[in-house]
Amino acid sequence: MTGKAWEDYIQDSLLGPLQMAHTYTSLKLVPASVKLPQPYTTSFTGELHPVPLDHWDNLGPAADLISSVSDLSHWLLCQLDSGRYDGRRVLPFAVLQKTRGYQFDPHQPEVGRGADKFYRLWAGVEVSDYKGRQVYLHTGGAAGMVSILTFCAGRTSGSGDTD
Repeated sequence: MTGKAWEDYIQDSLLGPLQMAHTYTSLKLVPASVKLPQPYTTSFTGELHPVPLDHWDNLGPAADLISSVSDLSHWLLCQLDSGRYDGRRVLPFAVLQKTRGYQFDPHQPEVGRGADKFYRLWAGVEVSDYKGRQVYLHTGGAAGMVSILTFCAGRTSGSGDTD
């Protein structure tokens, strides 16, 4: 669609503008000087043992970003500032909104989850509610490691609301 390889498009359009210098589109691109976490498991043996890092280059856009907590905070700030980072527009807000949408049959009753009123999944982002607030969540994982990024759009930190 863009004429660029996925890796190049992500670097030029997102990682660069978001100053995510410690996020990589392949395990092969992580410099030897970068110390990655070592995953462990007790699966199969009941004893703790290391798990080799997953090489998911064939999954590219679906599961192949290796990032730091600091870099993920840049993506979160972009999400919370309607597609802007450090005062610059990175994503048009309309595009960002499409990643937060979901598809459903309006005639189908809402799926209840305890006190929550709805739960939807769209483009890898889970959308649900918590105490009447729309919550967005995305997870990522490889053998022995999991990341979770959750936010309430439209909320400001320090609002004094601790619910």
